[in-house]
Amino acid sequence: MIVDISVGGLPQPTLSSGVVEAADKRNGAVKVAVWSWAYGVGEGLLSSLGLNDKSETMSLPNFTIHAGQTRVWGSHDANSLPSDEDLVNRLSSVIESLRSSPAEFHLTSIYVEGDGDPSGLQGECRVDGALSSVAFKAVQSFPWKPGPYVFKRYYVLRRK
Repeated sequence: MIVDISVGGLPQPTLSSGVVEAADKRNGAVKVAVWSWAYGVGEGLLSSLGLNDKSETMSLPNFTIHAGQTRVWGSHDANSLPSDEDLVNRLSSVIESLRSSPAEFHLTSIYVEGDGDPSGLQGECRVDGALSSVAFKAVQSFPWKPGPYVFKRYYVLRRK
């Protein structure tokens, strides 16, 4: 499923995102994908628009950062996962590099798979829908604990 966003009638291509989910039947997969988008991206988007106070909000010099819900599957200790502050601090140079973009909104996504071996961390990060190896290297610098688990987190960035 691909979700394209407009705010105030203006397309926001930097907020377009894709969600891949699986289920026994197509309708079930669509339902899970919509739910995944709504909680992962939608909550942060609503917060950035001042319509949701459930989202964690942080600040950097040029942006406010609005978090969607963290999604974690598998065995994990909640205390071993990075906090929003940890992740945003590690991504701050990537986020600040967006200051020259004319867009008001940006979207970052983090997807990490821990497999039991910290050196075997897999995943990806996207910034405005494009794969970002720089962002993933920054996220990898967190001392992730062995898995197995899957971790997903989205941040909606809004220019100050």
